[in-house]
Amino acid sequence: MKGMMNNLLLDTAVILTGHEKIITRAYNEESQLMPNDLALLDVDQLIHDLNQDYPDFFWSPRITFAGLLDVPDENGETKSQGPVIAFGIDFFSDKSRQVEIWELESSLVSGKLPENRNDALISSK
Repeated sequence: MKGMMNNLLLDTAVILTGHEKIITRAYNEESQLMPNDLALLDVDQLIHDLNQDYPDFFWSPRITFAGLLDVPDENGETKSQGPVIAFGIDFFSDKSRQVEIWELESSLVSGKLPENRNDALISSK
């Protein structure tokens, strides 16, 4: 049971929030809805300032959002729908540690990790 709880806490810290999360008050009030329109924008200066003020922390921007995936048939009509959650994480900046933190190389079952900014990593579960 202790191992399961440790894994749950680690997964929550890594995937959902990180150990520290900076959001607006408005986002916090609606956070269960993952309101992308209330997300912080142009965070480069904020991350720079955080790196200066808290050099022992690792700061990285993330985008998390949910939606409804619509799979159309050959006529463009809805064939299937389902809820999805998406995480936008930093793979490509020089100091990014996301592949290491998420343990993506050891978790990858098939395919490959993103190599270009237009690539996506898609999970089936």
